[in-house]
Amino acid sequence: MSRTLEEVWKTPIELEKCLSRKCEIRSFYFREAVAKINLERRISKLTRENKRYREAIDFLLAEVKELIKPQHSALTFYKRSLSDMTQVVGIYYFVTNEVINIWTILEKENYEVEMKIAKAQSELLSIFQGLRFDFMVIPKNGQKLEDIIPSNMEKLSP
Repeated sequence: MSRTLEEVWKTPIELEKCLSRKCEIRSFYFREAVAKINLERRISKLTRENKRYREAIDFLLAEVKELIKPQHSALTFYKRSLSDMTQVVGIYYFVTNEVINIWTILEKENYEVEMKIAKAQSELLSIFQGLRFDFMVIPKNGQKLEDIIPSNMEKLSP
């Protein structure tokens, strides 16, 4: 019958017994030491794997950013879809976490133009289903573009 560690600690220690292999305290100690070593090895292995996965993710994100350039077919499609809309002041984009963020800047609010833009966005989503998009339609309302557009964005049009 196996006893708990608390029960073993309550028993008086017999030196002759503890020097032999029959000492329960020594058995607990070695079991705990082996368990600790195994856990440390597992933590070390998981830490190395985690580092490799993070490096792979960083590499893939860099590749996605490299793939999404202004001449990318999805961006070209969107740009062409809005090319006849004179109210569109500019189209900008950036990529974060595999999401293509597209900002469409209008001179001022215009419901009909925004509905046409929404239709173009819907078509883009249906054609390029493998890509993830996030859209913003922003009326400029007299502001400078530099005050609206973050510095990390790429200009798509015009």
